[in-house]
Amino acid sequence: MEQYTYFAKFYDRMMENIPYEAWEQYLLMIMFRYGVKPGAKIAELGCGTGVMTRLLHEGGFRMTGVDLSAEMLKIARRNDMNLVTNGREYRQGRKLHVSRKRLQAHPNSPSSNTSLNDSSIRYVQMDMRNLWLPDRQDVIISICDSMNYLITDEDLYLTLRAAKENLVPGGLVIFDLKTEYFFRYVLDGKTWRGRHRDFSYVWRNRYDPEKKIHTYQLTFDGKYSENHRQRAFSAEDIKKAALRAGFQHARVFAENSFEKPRHTVQKLAPRNLRSPLLPEFRQLQSSMPRRNTERIYVVLVNKHEMICPINNPS
Repeated sequence: MEQYTYFAKFYDRMMENIPYEAWEQYLLMIMFRYGVKPGAKIAELGCGTGVMTRLLHEGGFRMTGVDLSAEMLKIARRNDMNLVTNGREYRQGRKLHVSRKRLQAHPNSPSSNTSLNDSSIRYVQMDMRNLWLPDRQDVIISICDSMNYLITDEDLYLTLRAAKENLVPGGLVIFDLKTEYFFRYVLDGKTWRGRHRDFSYVWRNRYDPEKKIHTYQLTFDGKYSENHRQRAFSAEDIKKAALRAGFQHARVFAENSFEKPRHTVQKLAPRNLRSPLLPEFRQLQSSMPRRNTERIYVVLVNKHEMICPINNPS
């Protein structure tokens, strides 16, 4: 079964723990940092069921959602219709303390009288490697490790090149990536099982460090299976693809910060030290380095400057 077909039916319920609103605020801070204006045109690659697309749309941005899965887009459109039909506020009236206030206060922004676009979201079924939109975008984003689904260096290059061709001069590409550390030390070998009122699932994970490919198999109700593959990209992989695509200005941040990603060796506590109250365990814990970066954010700017060095995010 193809990816995100049967999974699409239950995706939002299985991903209820994803901190979309925190991610949105972080994206807004990045955009504020780079002078993005209110009402900017933003395309989300790998938009899935459109959760982030709707959040940014409600912040006044003119949104386009792009995804390869027809089933995910069908749910995204249905969710949008439900919001309109039921007259519900998606975020239950939470104030947009970055998008409406901080962006409008930016010196390069339009006046506070500028009306924010309230038109509907445009959804497009398309392979991100072949992205083509009728109008150039101010920002192109991709979150929730959608870019990890690009398996080869060529895939990454083609996607970044297509993104650049659809950007205005000075426009941004912002995307996140799961790191090799996360695949190798957090996910590899893990199996999760879940049972809901109307479905059950088994989620198995396996990482191949030689190929740098993570595979997870989802089996629903014991009979419907999907195999998903994701690639762990190194800093050098990202840099080469970005330069080849024509980008000359780049930044890489650890998740939810403007700091460089960390690269350390995670020490493990001995298994016989079961109680966190043991003095030996406390001493060991205090000597542990901060954990490695599990997710990074890459920001590429469509302008002619020398590309900045990228620290290894693995």
